[in-house]
Amino acid sequence: MKKVGNHNSISRELLFSVALMLTLSFTSSSQNAAPATPAVTPATTTPAPAATATAGGDAVAGKALFNANCAACHALDKKMTGPALRGVSAKYDMPWLYKWINNSSALIKSGDAKAIKIYEEYNKSVMTAFPALSTTDID
Repeated sequence: MKKVGNHNSISRELLFSVALMLTLSFTSSSQNAAPATPAVTPATTTPAPAATATAGGDAVAGKALFNANCAACHALDKKMTGPALRGVSAKYDMPWLYKWINNSSALIKSGDAKAIKIYEEYNKSVMTAFPALSTTDID
């Protein structure tokens, strides 16, 4: 009689594969979920987490704006492409941050010492301008 195969072995491999895919799926989904503490933005870009909390803004909308515009280059507590953002609103005054976030290139070209220092510290990488963001959005 011809032996076809071990069906238990195939079932176990299939079950293991499904479990592995679910684990990876949940892991990648949890990385996109909101951390307890906001985890990204530019020291030069968006002080959204801190400002939103103090201004009483819409935290959900602020998080969405941050994730869409800032998270790729900024983190809360570590330097990435841009500076870490924790305490950025204490380091720079808000009118300056509004100008920087709306158009950092113009601020650099104007000769602003703080803007030039950041520009040079980050290998002369120009921050993307966000002219469409209002002061409320930035807060």
